[in-house]
Amino acid sequence: MAMAEKRKSLKRNGELCNPLHKADAHERATIYIGLGGTGADVVSHIKNEVCKWVRPDQERAGAPVHQNIKFLVIDSDGCGETGQESSDESLDESEYFCLRCENMAGALAKAKAGRDRQWLNPDLPSLETANGAGGIRQVGRFLLMENARRLRMRLAMLLTEAAKGDKDVDVCIYTGVSGGTGGAIFADVCYIIQDIAASMGMQRRMVTLFGYLFLPETQLSIPAISRNPALAKALRMNGYAALKEIDYLMSLEKNGGRFRQDYETFSIDSQKAPVHLCCLIPAAGQTDEDGEAVYRRTLCMAADWALALLVKPAEPGYMDCLGVQISAECRYLSDTVKKTYGAYCGYAIPGLAEVKVPWDPILSYLGAKLFERFSFDREAAPEGSHLSFFIEKNELSLDQILERLTEESCFEVPFLQYEPETLIQKERLPVDFAETWLSQEKEKLRKRRKAMEQPLRGYEPARGGDSLVSRIYSSLFLDYVRDRNYGPFFAANMLGGEPGPNLLQILDGYIADSETRLAEEQSREEFLAQAVQETLIQLKKSRAGFLGAGGRWAKAYLKALGDQYVHRLHMEKWRQMGELLQRVRAQAKELYHTYFQDMEKTLRDMGDAFEEERDFLLTGGEETGCGLHIWDTAEFKRSLDQAVEEVNGDAAMAGLLTRMTEQYPWGPGSEDGPELLALILSQFIANQFPDIMGKTVTDFLKEWYGAENERELAEVIRGTILELTKQTEERRRASMEPLYPESEMPEMSRFLIPWDVPRLPNGYEGGARRTELSDRIVCMSYTAAPLCAYRGMLELEQVYEEIPDKRGCHLYESEALDWREFLPSPIPDSFRVPGYERSRIKARNEGLIKRLEEAKEQKIVLFDRDRWIVRISRELDRKTVLEPCSVENAAAVIQRLKDDRDHRYDGERLDRIVEIPMGNAKSGLEDAVFRDEYLRFPDIQMLVETELEKIREINGRIAELTALLEKDKEDRRKHLFFDAIFAGTIETEVSRIVYRYEDLGSEETLVLQDSKMPYGICAVYQAYLNFKDVSDEMAALIQDETGERIDHLTKDSLKAAERLRERHSPEVLEILLDAVKQDPDRASVERFYEEFLQALRKFLLLYQA
Repeated sequence: MAMAEKRKSLKRNGELCNPLHKADAHERATIYIGLGGTGADVVSHIKNEVCKWVRPDQERAGAPVHQNIKFLVIDSDGCGETGQESSDESLDESEYFCLRCENMAGALAKAKAGRDRQWLNPDLPSLETANGAGGIRQVGRFLLMENARRLRMRLAMLLTEAAKGDKDVDVCIYTGVSGGTGGAIFADVCYIIQDIAASMGMQRRMVTLFGYLFLPETQLSIPAISRNPALAKALRMNGYAALKEIDYLMSLEKNGGRFRQDYETFSIDSQKAPVHLCCLIPAAGQTDEDGEAVYRRTLCMAADWALALLVKPAEPGYMDCLGVQISAECRYLSDTVKKTYGAYCGYAIPGLAEVKVPWDPILSYLGAKLFERFSFDREAAPEGSHLSFFIEKNELSLDQILERLTEESCFEVPFLQYEPETLIQKERLPVDFAETWLSQEKEKLRKRRKAMEQPLRGYEPARGGDSLVSRIYSSLFLDYVRDRNYGPFFAANMLGGEPGPNLLQILDGYIADSETRLAEEQSREEFLAQAVQETLIQLKKSRAGFLGAGGRWAKAYLKALGDQYVHRLHMEKWRQMGELLQRVRAQAKELYHTYFQDMEKTLRDMGDAFEEERDFLLTGGEETGCGLHIWDTAEFKRSLDQAVEEVNGDAAMAGLLTRMTEQYPWGPGSEDGPELLALILSQFIANQFPDIMGKTVTDFLKEWYGAENERELAEVIRGTILELTKQTEERRRASMEPLYPESEMPEMSRFLIPWDVPRLPNGYEGGARRTELSDRIVCMSYTAAPLCAYRGMLELEQVYEEIPDKRGCHLYESEALDWREFLPSPIPDSFRVPGYERSRIKARNEGLIKRLEEAKEQKIVLFDRDRWIVRISRELDRKTVLEPCSVENAAAVIQRLKDDRDHRYDGERLDRIVEIPMGNAKSGLEDAVFRDEYLRFPDIQMLVETELEKIREINGRIAELTALLEKDKEDRRKHLFFDAIFAGTIETEVSRIVYRYEDLGSEETLVLQDSKMPYGICAVYQAYLNFKDVSDEMAALIQDETGERIDHLTKDSLKAAERLRERHSPEVLEILLDAVKQDPDRASVERFYEEFLQALRKFLLLYQA
């Protein structure tokens, strides 16, 4: 495990590469954007590949700089969501954009409560953690919205920088679809980039967007996820939701829909697809493989694909950008293939296989063999004698250091000649002289200390000089690091290795000794000051010239004063010495940590990693899984061992250490150091083995297969390409849904071959693209296919449909627009077979098809020559439809409405027509394909629904007015019945009700009620029911007779009405209604009798008077 970590550490600190096989990038600028954790991982891999194999425009501190190639990761939690091995260290801090939000829980709650977020679900579940999006897609999108202004500025700057030199720009966006961030912000990021390109006036330049979506199985291959059923289910739901949205957006223009979004400081309204080409990346492995290996291999395949698209062709006449060419070919395939099902078929499903020289293990193997020959003892440590010799040789004993510090100092005060009288009268004169002298001597010490504590200006060793740390470093490097008898590990231990002995410990002893000496000098200060005072007193007491006593005390005073100031200079000497030693120790310690310890660790890790990579080569391991493993490791080993034997290992490694020392930016905070170390190592190995490192894959194939001429070599290359093609086809089939017809997924291939490959046989040369990337042959396959051709789509839909709580899984979940209901299934309706139906989707589709058929009947949708169209009519005449209408003009209004309905879709009355894309259907399947296409276009469905609603509204108004006329007719017929029975026109007998009239001279009887009829007991009600159905001629006859009777009413003629009142007393009515209490129409009977009795009372009141 520890060994693997060292190998990872070395790889993360820059990749070894063969500098002799780099290629130029194509002429277009390229931006690689990673969204979320998976996006970050793959963009990091891509940057590694670009730095290894694409020739830079310049180098900064030895690290490659590609002016027109840019990288950016957009994430919500600052690190990958996958938790897998990542090479994020290859990305600079400036290549990250964090979607941050202070107090996200509060901000999200405020946004949900507001009305300005017309996409956010107000019932979105609360986050339990503030780390990133928490796997909730709406939260990921919310974070983008919170940072939209900053993100737009960052993307605009990135686009501007990449396009320098008036370049066309390819923007490649990578994301997983199952997480809460990447798949959630993919569409917004694409549309923001499109908007930037348009607003910046980049129409003169071609900005092409490529989307690379890692399908859910990529993340689901990770053991930590696959072992968590709840998490796996949530990721499947997210993945299906994201793919559902992408499928809708990729057909946005044909569907007639729009992507509209307000980002507070700017807005977007677009009818375009989010990207020009959308690639679906399935997991590159089998379900029974190690999950982490599958995940890593998938990322590597995507990175190799990106590199293949990036490199420039080596011959003129080739289209410069292969990505644009593949995009055009996928569109052509999608438009021309005869289809069984209606679906968006423009997704590119890429496959890649390659045979390439395994430079990583070769370089590591060669490095390991050189390290073996350069036999440094990693545990070598100095003894006391080594340190004594080092100190003596470099004059670094305490006394020698002190001697150099004081070499310009004078430890005697040079007083002038003073007369005793002068000393007594001008007491300060010698003191001021001594102060001036001391100050000058202190400055000499300070200057010497500064010279001796000069820091190390670089790592180029130089003998001699004043700087103590330079002396220490130079001697350690020249005398020990490069000497195979000692080596860098010995030198590092000599300087500061634990437990010692080491130079840092010796310096600690020097510092302690200096402090002791300083303390001793300080202890003499009081004694010397007292001597000065005593001699000065004696001098003042003496008289000048008296027995010579004044001259004697004058000399004694000057000597005491001089001793005091010399003593003070000694104190300053030890103070400066202590500070010098402290400073030198700090410098030595820093040198140990930032150079020797760093070099020691680097060499240890390099040795361990080289050794593991060497074993990796010998065991025949395969790094990415995308390669065709054809090399014989034993044969490799023999040739490499022979090459190593011919190299002077000690001289070579000594040269490497010198170069590392001179060029590597040792110390903390070096951003370019890791890449530079990889470059130094790579160039070093290339210089030692030019014959091996200069070989192309063509050379290796020629040697391996024994091809003796160009024709034989061309056949070897052809066979290799055939094998690669077979491998890509097998991988493609493994990810495809077996129910989908393979004939509808035509595969295209492109081959990247080195410039030195001879002309290939017919059928291969046309698809070959020669590049300077001469260490590999790459087969790139791709097919245009729909989402339902992906093997896991049916399972994803099943999981999605079974989860009841889908809050937060779609970009739009508001009352205004809810994509949970709005978006169709990306699986065509006709593709479903028994066992794959989903009840909700089935019911939805059946409803839509029913309304489609209704629209066909109404001539809203019709087939016009070679296309299906939706006819959009003008807006309804609301005045005609909605204004109140009287019975008198209802018939005229009904006629106008019928005319509007029947002629609404005549040519001159149409507002516009909208075409429903049919797809290129197979013969005999046109209707099925058309139905599939219609079901996947919700915006067209809304247009059809709107037109049907117009017809329904017209028909509704017609029905309403017709009902008005019918009710008026019924009311008039009922009033006629009441008047006729009250006036006696209709006669009420004992057990029946009849109407008698003459017909051709004979009397006829119309029986309106008798006991045998259904409501015979409710005589008047039954009579009315039959009266409603009499002909208009009969009704007119009754009306004329009734009018005549009412005009000539007498008391006798009112008796019929009075008898009716007597026969319908409350007691009788109770009996009648009780007879029909179980009848479903009892309420109608009861209501009729209420009206009947009310009308009877009015009649009698009106005419009895």
